Amino acid sequence: MVAEHHPRSVWILGGGYLGAALHEYWLREGVESRRFDMVADRADVVADVTRGDVMAAKAAELGEPDTVFLCMSTSGGDCDDYRRLYVRAVEVVNELFPGARRILCSSTSLYGILDGSWATEAHACEPLHGQGRVLLEAERLLRQSGGIVARLAPLYGPGRSVLLRRFLDGSGCVHGAGDRWLNYVHRDDAVAALALLAVSDCRHQCYNVADAVPMVKADVYGYLSELTGLDIPADDGCSSRRGGTNQRVSSALLMALGWQPLYPSFADGVPGVLESFGFEV
Repeated sequence: MVAEHHPRSVWILGGGYLGAALHEYWLREGVESRRFDMVADRADVVADVTRGDVMAAKAAELGEPDTVFLCMSTSGGDCDDYRRLYVRAVEVVNELFPGARRILCSSTSLYGILDGSWATEAHACEPLHGQGRVLLEAERLLRQSGGIVARLAPLYGPGRSVLLRRFLDGSGCVHGAGDRWLNYVHRDDAVAALALLAVSDCRHQCYNVADAVPMVKADVYGYLSELTGLDIPADDGCSSRRGGTNQRVSSALLMALGWQPLYPSFADGVPGVLESFGFEV
C-alpha cells in the first residue's frame, strides 16, 4: 500500500483513552501532534472544540492542521449532550478545516442489529437509542463534506475492559444461553486503524474497526474462567433484558486497506489486559 496522505500536523480532539494513545503514536512517528480537551491533564491544548471562535484562534496561533481526529466522548450523556458535542464539533471542523483529512470516531452500535447477523458498512443503520441517531447525524455531516468515519467496536486494552472488570468482581453474568455475539477492538489495534485511515488511499467514507473473530458471551466468560480459575458469576443478579446489540461486525473493508489486528479476538488480547489489572495469568 502506498501512502496517499502524509500528516505533518495532527490535531486530536478528545484526549481520553483512545486519544491519548493516538497522540503518543504520532509523536513516536515524529509527527507534530496536539491533544485538545477541556480537562487539563488530558490535553496539550485546553479548548472547547465545539466553539468555532476558540478553534479559529487556536489555528491562528498554532497553524492549521492537515489531519484532524474527532475522538471526543460525552462519558454518557443524553441526546442534547451528544448534539452539543459531536454534531457541533463536526460543524466546526468542517467549516474551519475543509481541506484537512477529517476522521470521526463513531460506533458499530449504530447498526442496531439484534439477530446475530453480520454488519458491513453497507448495512442500514437503525440505532437503538436517540444518542445513536444524533451520532449518525454527525457522521452524515462529516461524510457529506468528504470526511471519513471509523465505526469502532467497544474498546478494551491496558487498564480498561468493562466486561473483564465485571467478571472479576462478580457483577457480570451470562444470561440464558449466553449466545449474544460480542465485538471488541483492542486499543492498540484501534490506533493502528486510525493511523492507516490517516495515510491511505481511502476509497470509502466509512470503515468498521472491530476484531476479526467475534465471540458469544458464554465463550468469553468460559475462556475468562479458564484463565483465572474463577467461576462464571451466577445468573441470579442478571437482568432478563438482552442489553445492546447482537451482531457480528465485519472489518473486511479496513483489512483490504492493509489493517491486520494484532489481537484478532478478545481472547487474544485479554491476557495482557488481565496483567494490567494486576492479575497473573
